[in-house]
Amino acid sequence: MRTSSSRSIDPLVTLSDYAHSIGDRFLRGVGPTSTADDYRAGLRLRVLPALGHIRLRDITMGLVDRAIDSWAAVQSRSTLKNTIAALTRVLDEAVRDELITRNSMRDRADRRYRAKLELPHT
Repeated sequence: MRTSSSRSIDPLVTLSDYAHSIGDRFLRGVGPTSTADDYRAGLRLRVLPALGHIRLRDITMGLVDRAIDSWAAVQSRSTLKNTIAALTRVLDEAVRDELITRNSMRDRADRRYRAKLELPHT
């Protein structure tokens, strides 16, 4: 127990290595329903192949947006939402572990929500 708690996570860890190191911890608060399975599948089948080789600190919203655009071209809306949710939750864990300071996926969601509320310029 002491050994595992004294070990720190490499701050230059890739998304894939980090996701594997946390296991299902990113599913905290998600019921053990099909949603958890959908999140796992989104992470395994889409997020890690597209972004897993990139260090957590180097993941930009541009990279994420391009990945989401490619997924949106071939996936259903539900699958896309589950994939984005999985990535968001993994990045939330990285914030908790102080590997990144902010989860930019949260900023992305806020921007899109705010854009829908704003009135168009006339």
